Amino acid sequence: MSIKIDLKIDGEDLRCYPIPRIAQYRTVECLLKIARRKFADWDEQTKRRLNYATLPGGYLKYFTLAFPGSPTIVAFSEKQVVGWAFAFREKVGATNLFLFVNKRYRTHGIATALINAALENLPTIALAHWNEETERFFNKLHEEYPAGIIVYDWWKNLEKYTKILEAALLH
Repeated sequence: MSIKIDLKIDGEDLRCYPIPRIAQYRTVECLLKIARRKFADWDEQTKRRLNYATLPGGYLKYFTLAFPGSPTIVAFSEKQVVGWAFAFREKVGATNLFLFVNKRYRTHGIATALINAALENLPTIALAHWNEETERFFNKLHEEYPAGIIVYDWWKNLEKYTKILEAALLH
């Protein structure tokens, strides 16, 4: 059970959560701040920080270029981006949620916090696993939220997403 703390920073409402596996070892200043807005609505510095906080050669950067009006959910710890999610909805079906968590913060509950934040506003999300670790993690979440989470294989759908990106970036 996570404890939510609401706070305002620079006039913006942020939802704050203790970072699950870090908070027990640190003081209360170790809070995970969750902010939501469309990618295009972030200031230029934050957009650069988000695009930097992706896997090298990953597709997340291209999705932000192709669909800048899509929603994002960003997790901050103090002043650092520790993880973020990009929501992309195809014409029908669940909303795809693409995630990135800073390597130093993996296994600390950041991805779970981002997914839970997405489920607050989206009835169903689709998560694409890309390796055995993410497959186990996403399937575990699917068991917890069977109606809210769909899990699929990124590599089996790579061609489909490549075509979506190419079409969007060419227009």
